[in-house]
Amino acid sequence: MFQSPCAAQMFQSPCAVSPCAAEESEEIPVVITSGYRSEEVNRLCGGAKGSNHLTGCAVDIRCAGPEQLIRYSSILLDMADGTRREFDELIHEKRGSTYWLHFAVRPPSQQNRRKILFDMH
Repeated sequence: MFQSPCAAQMFQSPCAVSPCAAEESEEIPVVITSGYRSEEVNRLCGGAKGSNHLTGCAVDIRCAGPEQLIRYSSILLDMADGTRREFDELIHEKRGSTYWLHFAVRPPSQQNRRKILFDMH
């Protein structure tokens, strides 16, 4: 079984469960499209070298559209600020008509950057 160095940090953090709260309030399923990736899978899907997915420290959440993307992003940021928990990346992404959020934390031994980006193609 794969053991993620970030699993305890992510699953103990309210940031990790906040999309579930969004799901309950919106009655829209939260769809996780990517978590841990092997080097090969990361390469095949065009993932960045050194991606947090390679260590199991990132998740991609599919969103129904720009409104849901912003709503989930706001929930994650509010939870991170409210709990004083750090995150590494929150990336808003769009390819064609598909929207998703990339959310990552780093292992406790590495510094989180609180990087927020918009990548809309």
